[in-house]
Amino acid sequence: MYASLNFVKLVYPPISNQFAEWLSDDPVVRQYVERSKLYMLAQRHEVLFENYGVSTQERTFNFDLVCGSAAARNLKINTDELIGDFEGEVEIELGARHIRIWNANSKRGEPIYWATTDKLLYDVWRKRIGITGLPSVLPFTNYDLYYVGISKENDSFSRLFDTGHKNRLKILSNETQYSPTARLTDEIYIFLFDIEDLGIKTLSIDDLELPDPLGKKRLVADAEKAFIKVLDCKYNEVKYKDYPASADGLSDAGLTRYGYVIDEDITFAAPKGIIRGIHDILSVKDRHPDMIFIEGESVTLVSSEEFAAATRTMLNPTLEATCAKSRAGASTPR
Repeated sequence: MYASLNFVKLVYPPISNQFAEWLSDDPVVRQYVERSKLYMLAQRHEVLFENYGVSTQERTFNFDLVCGSAAARNLKINTDELIGDFEGEVEIELGARHIRIWNANSKRGEPIYWATTDKLLYDVWRKRIGITGLPSVLPFTNYDLYYVGISKENDSFSRLFDTGHKNRLKILSNETQYSPTARLTDEIYIFLFDIEDLGIKTLSIDDLELPDPLGKKRLVADAEKAFIKVLDCKYNEVKYKDYPASADGLSDAGLTRYGYVIDEDITFAAPKGIIRGIHDILSVKDRHPDMIFIEGESVTLVSSEEFAAATRTMLNPTLEATCAKSRAGASTPR
């Protein structure tokens, strides 16, 4: 038996279409996200700061978070946590969509810390910072998923912004903003993903040799088809009805069973289902992600309630050690 569990992980925080347009000419960002071959396009109300300000006496950033009908009030972050090891004077720049912290003596180059509202939430679920008064980011990370795509030749950013991406433009032309006062370009979000094959292989005594590692191109091609098949995204014209059979996926990789989970605290809703992600699943004992589970010709969206049993069936006890190694090697943009 040969089984594999694959984590779908962001290489960059969720970004609005407008913000992505600004970043598309930034060579540092382009280099950072070049390992992403899988991307998704979705819509959600903007997350905004309200009633925001800084208490110099308490050294805190105080604010409310609002996203459509979801709101969290009287939140605060210790600014020392954002500044890190920097010991000089700082200048804090605030807006409804961002926070930037600069060296007060020089605003050249990169800020000491920066975050859009979405990056702030990303930093929280990645456990880089904590927000006092916010028990969970999940009310702010629900999206309506419109499109799943891959870039076979280049990276996801290049595919989306260098070649006139047809479906991104269709979404911007056809959809309507959720908030009357918002711009649609600020509500359409781009998710730049990589896929991590955890390298967990469950082999029976009848297996004569170890299988070859799963190549990244095959993983990405297969994952795109799996998400489209299970979720039936609105702007994906090709539905891959024969999946898991495919010419470029994993159907001939010798897998007995395998699965995909989203290793982020985000939820996507699509016409045929909802898929919930959870970051660092082994340290979150009271919640589990949903999983796309493939066995033979069967493709199933396994609910979070069934996840633990499914992974026990699929994988062996080396899962926890392998995931711990994966977490230790993870990085995130500063």
